[in-house]
Parts: sequence; C-alpha cells; structure tokens
Amino acid sequence: MSFLCCCFCCCSSKEQQLLSACKYGTLTTVEKLLQTNKKGPKAINFDVSNEYGETGLMYASFAGHIDIVRALVEQGDVDIDKVDNDGATALMLASHQGHLHVVQFLIQHDADLNKVNKYGGSSLILASQQGHLDVVKLLIEHGALLDLKTRTGQTAKDLAIHNGKIDVVNLLDNAYTLQIRVHHMNDVGTSSPTTTSSSSRSGTPPPPTSPPATPIPGKPETEDSRKELI
Repeated sequence: MSFLCCCFCCCSSKEQQLLSACKYGTLTTVEKLLQTNKKGPKAINFDVSNEYGETGLMYASFAGHIDIVRALVEQGDVDIDKVDNDGATALMLASHQGHLHVVQFLIQHDADLNKVNKYGGSSLILASQQGHLDVVKLLIEHGALLDLKTRTGQTAKDLAIHNGKIDVVNLLDNAYTLQIRVHHMNDVGTSSPTTTSSSSRSGTPPPPTSPPATPIPGKPETEDSRKELI
C-alpha cells in the first residue's frame, strides 16, 4: 500500500477539496460539498480517486476520521469496497491503523472482511501484523477467515509472531481452536444415525467380532490414525 499520497492533480477543484478535507479531517468542508450536491445536479463524484486510486473514504478511514467516514457512506453514494492501485480497501487501511470505530462502522455497512490486496493481505492479516488486538477480535467475531495467506505464504498468526504481538497470537490460537471444535460438532450433528442390526432387534446376540488384524512388520498401514490439524 502506498499509504495515501497527497496528489490530487487528476481531480476537479471541488473534488480536490473533498480529498483534502477527508485527509485532514475537515468535516465542515465535506458536509458543505454534500449539501451542494443535494441542491442541484450532482457535480461532485464522492468516489473520485487520485492517480494512485485512493479515495476520500480511504483517506478518512486511514486517518480515523469516523464522522467523515459516516458522512461519505451514508450520504455520498460511495463504493465501500473500492480498491486503490495496490488492491487496498478502506477497511484494510482502518484495520492496519487500528481505528476500531471506523472498522466497526464499515463492517456494519457490509464491507468485505475477506477481500485481499495484491500482496495477499486481508484486513485481519494487516491488523494482526500491527498488533491491534481489539480490531483483530472484532474482525474474527464477524467472520474474518483465519487461514488466508499472503503471497509469501504467511498467515495472520505468522505475521503476529514475527512482530512479537503475543496477545494477538494467543487470540488467533483460541479462535482457531474454537473454529475446529465448531466444525467437528457440525460434522457430528450432520452424520447419519447408526442403524440397528436385525440380530439386535430380534434379541439374538450378535456373533463375536474377529480380533483386529496384526499389522505385518514392514508393511505400511492403510490409514494413519494420527492426523494433524492444519
């Protein structure tokens, strides 16, 4: 991610005002521009981007300007999942910076939690890498995938370990363990019930079962009973 350049040269004067106001947190300017659009033909594209693909929503999300984020999403007719030239979304930028209220608001308005940038980084990966525990917890609670990997093969947990974010590592471990248990319970709940044999129904005891075959030394067994969780 380029982390928000200041170049607005590709925009009209009003759109330049918009991007600048979103970057520096000037809510009154954003509100004035929104009101201008309501009074006449829409002259401002609130989804406008600079040459790096960065929009006003991205600027505001990166800087944590929650009031501007709210105004743009609720009144500006913006694409909440629009990406910049690196494939980053507003949610990824807010997650990377640890702006919990912005992340929460974007999730409530259906931002894509599991979208990845061109490096394979998701919002969860970026928040974990930076050690933003509350943001990581919120993303997990809303269904962020734990096993997504970057282009270099690193998961959110890998990057948290690399950066020494122990609290995040423990949280991800617990979440993964819980996810495995839930999947197991679902599998058990959907398995077909065991049928009762005819001998059991008639009261006749079933024939004795043969003892398990002793593996032949040197011959590989047909199934590994110790499967690792990946």
